[in-house]
Amino acid sequence: MTKSQEGAAIVVIENEMAKKRGWGEWYRSSWLRYTAIGFVAMCMYLPDQVTTVASKHLTVALNVPAANTGVYTTKLYATKTLVNFVGSLLSVGVQMLFTNHISTISCVCMVLMGLVRIALFISFYVSNAAVGFYIMFIVHAFIRGMFESTFYPLGADDMSTISLSFKTSKVILWAIQVFMDFVIADQATWMVTSHLILMMVVTVVATFGWIVHLKFKDAPPGESSAKEEAEKAEGEGKSVVVDKAEGAADASEKAKAAEGMGQCPAVTPTAESKPAEVKPAETPKPLKVMKTTETLKTEATMKSEKKDTEQATPAERSGSQSVDSKTEENKEEKKEDTSEQVPSAFKAFLMRLVGMRPAKPKMEELCQNGCCNLSKELVVKREMPMRQVIRRVISPFFMCVCGWPLKNFFIPGLLPYTMMDRKLSHPINLTRMFFTFIVTFVIHFMKLNIESMGMPWPKAPRSWHMTWLFLIPPFACMPFIYIALHYPQGAIFQGLHNNQVNVGIISVLISGCTTIVDTVGYIGVAACSKDDQGERGKNSIRFIAINSFLMQLIASFTYRLSAGYQIIRRKYVDDISNSAPTDDMSWIAVLWFWTSSMFSQAGYDFVHEFDGNIREFAGDGKPLSSSAS
Repeated sequence: MTKSQEGAAIVVIENEMAKKRGWGEWYRSSWLRYTAIGFVAMCMYLPDQVTTVASKHLTVALNVPAANTGVYTTKLYATKTLVNFVGSLLSVGVQMLFTNHISTISCVCMVLMGLVRIALFISFYVSNAAVGFYIMFIVHAFIRGMFESTFYPLGADDMSTISLSFKTSKVILWAIQVFMDFVIADQATWMVTSHLILMMVVTVVATFGWIVHLKFKDAPPGESSAKEEAEKAEGEGKSVVVDKAEGAADASEKAKAAEGMGQCPAVTPTAESKPAEVKPAETPKPLKVMKTTETLKTEATMKSEKKDTEQATPAERSGSQSVDSKTEENKEEKKEDTSEQVPSAFKAFLMRLVGMRPAKPKMEELCQNGCCNLSKELVVKREMPMRQVIRRVISPFFMCVCGWPLKNFFIPGLLPYTMMDRKLSHPINLTRMFFTFIVTFVIHFMKLNIESMGMPWPKAPRSWHMTWLFLIPPFACMPFIYIALHYPQGAIFQGLHNNQVNVGIISVLISGCTTIVDTVGYIGVAACSKDDQGERGKNSIRFIAINSFLMQLIASFTYRLSAGYQIIRRKYVDDISNSAPTDDMSWIAVLWFWTSSMFSQAGYDFVHEFDGNIREFAGDGKPLSSSAS
């Protein structure tokens, strides 16, 4: 076979294999895959980010009364979080019934989310825009919750891209809002419209990209077997081409020889002309104990060494003995070096205090007889029970409980909208978001560069458990906030009311500290759920999923408590003429009065949420109805 024929055959085979691979393998290795994932992550939370970045302009454009701004936004976030949780649970149940159709469910939810966003855009321009936008925003949260439970399992291999895209979208929206504040400062409707148009464009691109991604992302089962089959098919194709070419060349040479001799060309017998040969059945041979290549090599080397020692001279034997003694001395020196690497007790204590784990000797060094020198496949790993997992993650879990919910109670309902007029609150929101971005990126950078942060933490109160100290500033600010809200004639109220600097400092302090505690808590739950080998079992994965669901419930609960507190405060302390019946009470009785009234009003508001009581807050600025007496 000539080189040209062989090259042509190889090209044909490669083209056939390329057709079999199709677009799927090309897509999985191209930049389009990461672009599609990134656009979906960017567009998924865009409505929430718009209501956060431009909350003041949104309430102005929706004609929400200034006095009801804090209650409206808090109720919006509370109901959104709860409905998002319900949608996630419903989607998980649907996936359990149709386990093999998660991609189809995800595509349907993505298309529905795009349609609801079109309705959300239209509701912004209807007559009663505040109520219509509120309802469509809640419906969107339900559909988005259904999509979330399918998106994260399907994008589990690209979590870094998802996280980066989500943070990038927040920064882009913040930068656009700052730019519009300088260009069209008094045009609230145009600002919100610009954000919604950007949301629609990104949603259309993300929907198309997600459908394409789900079509081409799934690799054929067993990549290694697929590669082996491809190589096998390629080899068989080459051999067939080579055999055919060689057979044709032999036939042409025989034909030429027959013509030169004046004889007919010899006809080769075919399979049809030959009778079928029947082979006798072979008797099975007895099985033999097969020796591995390593044992054969060791036996051969031992035999050769015996022959060499028998044939060697006494001088050579003494030289070999000296070499053996040197190797034994080198082994002993290596053992001494490894023992010196183990830190002392004092050094190990300092390393644990800082958060570093002292190096432990390997299992091969602990066992002198070599009995621990087993392969990893033979080691049976024991699953941590759920009780042990909870005991290991209890500290970071309560960081999550105290971080994000505490911020939701104060921001944005109480800080800044209760302390400030609405027209003065927007710069505080932008400043607070800027410092939150910085805190988030710093923690993300620390997570990438500090190994101990992602490994199981030592026992409290060392190492990353010291993050609890960041809750001291928020708790220190609470008495000042309480006095300013309940004593409108006091000096603290005069120093905080409509003071952008003081209220901004308190808002940034509470938001930044709670973000640190919350973010480190989530990292700690993921890190402390690992075992001593740095791996997670099924119980650890279950607890991480339970933690995410519980945080959504707690966040919705604290948002609802904040709304109830704002309503009950407006009933008693909104005006100087109003006063709560707490003049003759002790401080314990006063605390119980406000706490019980807050809980009762929050429950009343939650029950009547389904009756459409949002109309009371979106209509006018009249005194709000309350169930608490």
